[in-house]
Amino acid sequence: REDFYGSGLFYTLLLLPCALVPVVVVARRKKEAYDSDVEGNKIRTNNKLARKFLTAAKKELGNKEPFYLALEKALHNFLKAKLRIETSELSRDNIRELLLSRKADGDTVNDFSRIMDNCEFARYAPSSGTAMQQDYESAVSVITRLEKQIS
Repeated sequence: REDFYGSGLFYTLLLLPCALVPVVVVARRKKEAYDSDVEGNKIRTNNKLARKFLTAAKKELGNKEPFYLALEKALHNFLKAKLRIETSELSRDNIRELLLSRKADGDTVNDFSRIMDNCEFARYAPSSGTAMQQDYESAVSVITRLEKQIS
């Protein structure tokens, strides 16, 4: 029978902790750098919120008020993430200027404004289920196009 002392398994178990120390140190430094990136964390949070509100809007397709509220929040959070702006800077003119300065297509910017108008108008006026479906699909389309156009 072979002894454990001096075997390959013995040396592997002996040297494994020494090999893992540099890996743990590098991983910890990367995590600290990731956590200290305040701007990146805001962008990631706003992206998550935009996806969350788009999902919520899709679930609320039959309910007018919650649907348009969630859709509007999704659009605002998308803009906050992409343009790196705060909620206080979300005005129509400012949004238009920032999107156009970031080389967004004029038609896409107009579509975005139209969707925002639809959200505000539909919350206070009667609307149909087909209009809600069209607004949802156009919002997803505009977000996708802006994602590709804005650098």
